[in-house]
Amino acid sequence: MSIDLIDAAQGAMLGTLVGDALGMPAEGLSRETLKERFGRLDSLREGSLPSGEFTDDTEMTVGLCEALVDRGEFDLQAVARSMAHNFTPWRNYSPHVYGIMARIRQGMSWESPGTSSWGSGAACRVAPIGVLYADDTEVADHAAAQAKITHDHANGVAGAVAQAVAVAQVTVAGLFESTVVKEDLLERVTRAAGDHSVAMADALKRIQDLRPQPSSERLSEAIARMYPCDGSAVGTVPAALAAFLLSGSFEEAVITSVNCGGDTDTQGAMTGALAGAFYGARAIPERLTASLANEGRGRDHVVRLGEALGALTRKRSGNRLELDEL
Repeated sequence: MSIDLIDAAQGAMLGTLVGDALGMPAEGLSRETLKERFGRLDSLREGSLPSGEFTDDTEMTVGLCEALVDRGEFDLQAVARSMAHNFTPWRNYSPHVYGIMARIRQGMSWESPGTSSWGSGAACRVAPIGVLYADDTEVADHAAAQAKITHDHANGVAGAVAQAVAVAQVTVAGLFESTVVKEDLLERVTRAAGDHSVAMADALKRIQDLRPQPSSERLSEAIARMYPCDGSAVGTVPAALAAFLLSGSFEEAVITSVNCGGDTDTQGAMTGALAGAFYGARAIPERLTASLANEGRGRDHVVRLGEALGALTRKRSGNRLELDEL
């Protein structure tokens, strides 16, 4: 079986959108409140935005991906401009991002004391870099650079590096779905994140203490006991990775992730990117995609972007990634 880079790239992009939209209605709710309100959140629901709508997590991912596809490579200034151009205030951005986007739109530097955020916003958008630089050690450097547009705290940067390296690894793994691949992934991600934050590396190591559970519900419960899932990079990035590593399908992974409670849309987006890149877009159930928002930069645009990103990755790697065997 060969690795299909187009399917992996489309999976990462569409998976981000699905996880984001799936988690959006429960954003900010504790696990207990989520259960009271939704039971098990396993379908698109209305929340702070209409059912199927996406938040800042997808919008920033799209902006970053558009810059990569347009430039053919990572260009920090182009990424910043693209995210600022796409900025839609009502998509639930963190308050500190508003001023940053305004400065970029005015041609000013984004650097200010307000960018020292320890949140997971830089991690949730970084998947396209993980795909494009899947076979390149530069993936961590580029992930860290783009993080500092909005999150220059060590934990925020480390979260972006962890997510990008994880996406890179599962893109290379393609459709092989090996437990060996998953075990190796955690070691590589922890080492890369540790270059920026000991706290992030320690949080990632704790994934090893989690065990597969008899149901997705039980797995959500176990992850939520381990991590606060609170929107901080340290509390959310490892939880999103754990949901992927301990699940056996795209659907199980994203449903597990969003039902942990907390920053459900961001966590769902990160798990969706990982599971989408690993299993491919073709593994994402139609019931989770058919009703996604599709105007402007919605579902169809995201799928087309994924195709363009996959083609660029194939061209950039000179087909090194598309092998008959690993």
